[in-house]
Amino acid sequence: QESLVEAVYSDEESDDDASSDFGSTQCKLCGREFFRNCSLALHLKSHECMGSIEIRPYKCETCGKSYAQKSVLKKHMAVHSGEKLQCNICNVGFTQRSSLVRHRKRLHKELYSDS
Repeated sequence: QESLVEAVYSDEESDDDASSDFGSTQCKLCGREFFRNCSLALHLKSHECMGSIEIRPYKCETCGKSYAQKSVLKKHMAVHSGEKLQCNICNVGFTQRSSLVRHRKRLHKELYSDS
């Protein structure tokens, strides 16, 4: 019986198999990039072991992290750009709105209501 990973990669050309050990190859399941096909082969086993077929086509060009949704990648990019959302009460900065809202609810609940 063919494994899930083998099925995903079965349409690959024969000159792009694990015996070819140099060049850049990307995992079709998560978007992670490998420079050795033997490293990709080991990585693919982890997808099988975890039962993961999560596809993450949106890749951060700065750190290489990949995401399933473009909107999540966009939020992640704030980490690299230095953009901060500031608390209007104490001026602490946050890269994500959810962190700012949580901060306000915990530290300024009597002064700020985020309804």
